[in-house]
Amino acid sequence: MRYHPDRFRNTRPYAKKISSLYKSAIGAKPPTNEFMQEASRLISDSYGHEIETFPLEQRPRDSRIIMKEINVACYYSAFNAHGRNLFHFSSGILEEFLETDVENIELDTISFPYECFYLSFGKQDSLSLYDNKRYVDGAYIFAYENLPLQIALSTLTTSWDYSNQYEWMFNADKYYYIPIKTEDKSKTFGELIEIALENELREHKDDEQIPNTWTYTIDENEINIINKRPESAKKDQEEISSGFETFRKALRLIVNSLCYISQYKEDIEEGWIEGTPEKLIKKVEEADTEKKLRKATSKLTSMGYSKVKICGKKFTEHNSESKNGEIRPHWRRGHWRKQPYGKGLQERKLLWIRPTIVNKEKGEPISGHIYEVEEK
Repeated sequence: MRYHPDRFRNTRPYAKKISSLYKSAIGAKPPTNEFMQEASRLISDSYGHEIETFPLEQRPRDSRIIMKEINVACYYSAFNAHGRNLFHFSSGILEEFLETDVENIELDTISFPYECFYLSFGKQDSLSLYDNKRYVDGAYIFAYENLPLQIALSTLTTSWDYSNQYEWMFNADKYYYIPIKTEDKSKTFGELIEIALENELREHKDDEQIPNTWTYTIDENEINIINKRPESAKKDQEEISSGFETFRKALRLIVNSLCYISQYKEDIEEGWIEGTPEKLIKKVEEADTEKKLRKATSKLTSMGYSKVKICGKKFTEHNSESKNGEIRPHWRRGHWRKQPYGKGLQERKLLWIRPTIVNKEKGEPISGHIYEVEEK
């Protein structure tokens, strides 16, 4: 499965139920506490039913798997409820995005196409999250009005057996989530993510006022309680800290993608992913009733084929390949720049100074290009 939403749907026995629950209970709105509680019950029931087939000594020891699974399920369900808007970027433009700095881009220069959507980057070998078997391959974006901007990196895990229906219970679907407060839209992304990191570490700090152990007496029987929160909080903080540098690098893909989606709509085409059976596509195109259309589309979706927004086709020609084992020419970093213009130079427009390949003797370099985008 190429995309995280498709992998999630095909590996969770409860995926269809929880997606339907979200749509019926919330619709195209942010998740509520009531939904999270109901999702917790649904997933716990599914987990409990499936895990009963394993002896006690083989069952997972880390109870945090369930809590993290609830969060991933929420991302997936919200994505479905908001219309399954998925942006697929070509490898050529992603390579340039990784070489284009975004830390100095201000939040108010970004416009979001939907309140909830998914950006697909494919397996990024240079963006390993937590260990060398989990690679960033996309991000869920939640841009609800009057709420923090929420970003959740998804990963493609080489150690997963995606055909195994029990894999999700033993091998957590790792992600990296961070909410970014957006009250001050003049702040840059570099500033915002540093603040977000501090807030997340503070949020997951152990409450030292709670004792490590205490005893209840019920019907003259003493029950000893062990507080596992310090251990859990320590693990959470370690994951937040260790994954942050990968998140910072992935932010180049995310922010540049958002700039691109906002400004280069003419280079976005909606279509089926490469390799989709032509015969089944024809059935979708020739469906003359709503029922036939749903049936044909459902068939493709169940097989892992999705209709997506394909971005960056015109950049394909700029890809640079190594030849005859020679060292590949390297990049000079790109960046975005605000350029004064107009009467009295009072207006501003964005200039994308694209990365440039240097080391000319190793091949024809790609010259830098300047793209002008007026602010709206």
